[in-house]
Amino acid sequence: MHIGPQDLRTLQQVSSLSPAASIQVAPSTSSSDISMAPLALKLAFHALGFASCFTAFSELQTVSAVSGVDIEDEFGGHWQFLTNIGLTFTGISFFLSILLDLAPHVKALRSAKLFFATPALPAEFLIAALYWTLLSISPDLLIMPVKKEDPLNPGVFIEHSVRLPLWLDLRLHAFPGVLMLIDYYAFSPSWSKNTHALFVGGLPTLIYVSWATVCAHFNGHYPYPLLTEASPTGRVGIYAGSLAVMISLTVFFRESHVWLDKALHTGVAGSGAGSSRGKVDLKGKKKAL
Repeated sequence: MHIGPQDLRTLQQVSSLSPAASIQVAPSTSSSDISMAPLALKLAFHALGFASCFTAFSELQTVSAVSGVDIEDEFGGHWQFLTNIGLTFTGISFFLSILLDLAPHVKALRSAKLFFATPALPAEFLIAALYWTLLSISPDLLIMPVKKEDPLNPGVFIEHSVRLPLWLDLRLHAFPGVLMLIDYYAFSPSWSKNTHALFVGGLPTLIYVSWATVCAHFNGHYPYPLLTEASPTGRVGIYAGSLAVMISLTVFFRESHVWLDKALHTGVAGSGAGSSRGKVDLKGKKKAL
């Protein structure tokens, strides 16, 4: 069959109007694309995260009341504790997330959130792992037991372990890590390969070790009884273990997010294969004419 120039132009026009020819393989989708979730959903989640941190801060006086120690009178106050430092970074991260939801193109906000959120995520998981493990062993490793007079034996004092109210315990030592995890995988891009685990995990650990030592110098005890009762060698072991966990968590979160991105990208690319075949078939029909 002979096809003239006019026929070729007609076929080109028809193919350009054909729905099958206009189908393109869907763009690659990654877990960071989930950040395109409805604005109301992102705002609601980030507001929930910020509210959880804020209400936990507002109840820190409960810790003083339960422990029988006026923590604010000590050097470092409530910020001598790793829990509260991590909560500060987490709360700031959620506040910046709210601003970023409203102004997504402001690079300064994105950089600021990354600065606070990147170390906060592994730190919150380290805090939760240490706290709940030690709590299951003995609450006295976390908060000094209080001495109360035995009502049956006047003049005799008995030590009682201190436990925080569960609702406050969860907001300090569980919710921050869970909320940060959801925010990272559902609403945030993966960390860059330039995110060095030794820097992200190591520097905060070294800073807190130095800070806790300064607080111990002025207060006569470390923020946590575990550190006070441990020998110098034992403290070094605790610090080294915490450092290893921080670095490992940083690597895990960075690589797992990248893996998830690739997995979603592969799935979407595979779903677009049919469209690609449709275009090839159409071209084949042209050649057969």
